[in-house]
Amino acid sequence: MLSFKRIFATQQQALDVYKSQLSKQKLFVEAFEGAPKGTPVKVALTITETGQSIALDGSVERMMGKSEATQNGFGQRPGLMLDMPITPEIVAPLRAFFLTKAEAATPKLPNAPFMSLSDETATQVEFEVGAFLKKAETGNLFELFGMRPQDDRKILRTVYNRIVKNLHPDKHRSDFSDALSESLGDAYQILNEAYKILQHGVACEIYLEISREVGQHKGMSLAGYKKFQADYRLKNANGIHMADEFVAKAQTAQATGDKDAAMQSLKLALQYDKYNESARSMLMSFAAK
Repeated sequence: MLSFKRIFATQQQALDVYKSQLSKQKLFVEAFEGAPKGTPVKVALTITETGQSIALDGSVERMMGKSEATQNGFGQRPGLMLDMPITPEIVAPLRAFFLTKAEAATPKLPNAPFMSLSDETATQVEFEVGAFLKKAETGNLFELFGMRPQDDRKILRTVYNRIVKNLHPDKHRSDFSDALSESLGDAYQILNEAYKILQHGVACEIYLEISREVGQHKGMSLAGYKKFQADYRLKNANGIHMADEFVAKAQTAQATGDKDAAMQSLKLALQYDKYNESARSMLMSFAAK
């Protein structure tokens, strides 16, 4: 097996190589000796500026002479063009590895999904959207954004905006098959549903509370949470109706300036429906004043 090392002084140098070569799953390395096509190759990539290092496995595609290397902007020495299959499993680590300083300063999580759809093959996108849809069935809502429950919630909006901008159904309609475009549309809808829950303080509080009650302390999946809500509404239809009536009374009392009556109605509403978002939000606003 052949082994090579690519040393980059800066992250920008690494990013330039990534965009020009590795994004196409090829890599040129200087070499005076040739090697048969298919010879296994291991390449160690390192950014000395940051100390980041990653290893990739590939094979020899062909030898490239000095003149051809020069014409293609690979320097003035001969070398080997390598076939470096970038599998879906290492797409996210590669993105993080080649993150520029400007991108690093932006509040974006390296593991957030769908950040580079335009740079990925249909096979890579299919793998990514499949993994995402599975997370919607089994993972918690934070994982859909590449986040953890303990991460700073302030960056959620930034991450969400960047994902949905890349994922919008109309953006890639001509790039992929109808089936894959439909799957991307499903992912887009799921992200919006999850964001609607997490970005609202009270809704997120209820989501985490219910998750803990059912023993899922890191958070329920979107599918599981929607099922819980549907079952709860079915079993507690009368209580939910009564709670809504007390919330309406509280709003009337608030409008007339009777804070005590409003708070009493809200407390009664929560006795009938402890997950009532409106009642919790109003009580929170009263407590903040």
